[in-house]
Amino acid sequence: MPWTKKAAAQLATELSAAAATQASAAKEGRLAAATSTDPLTRAQNTAAARLLSEQATDLHATAAAIRDGDDPDSLGYADSHRFYH
Repeated sequence: MPWTKKAAAQLATELSAAAATQASAAKEGRLAAATSTDPLTRAQNTAAARLLSEQATDLHATAAAIRDGDDPDSLGYADSHRFYH
């Protein structure tokens, strides 16, 4: 069964919300890194912030692709299909 427009829009909205959460966590990680006096903690926070930022970018791009009409199944969301119908 193909994705309905409503289901795809719901998935895109949820992905955008997840992207915003990841971006916020990345910002907090960068702040923690900037204020840390311990080199190891600073490096760990910097690395975590970088990963969270990359995840946010990916989620945002996926949400935009779905809004532009890409099939969620082709973007790796075939297993999620049952939750949105």
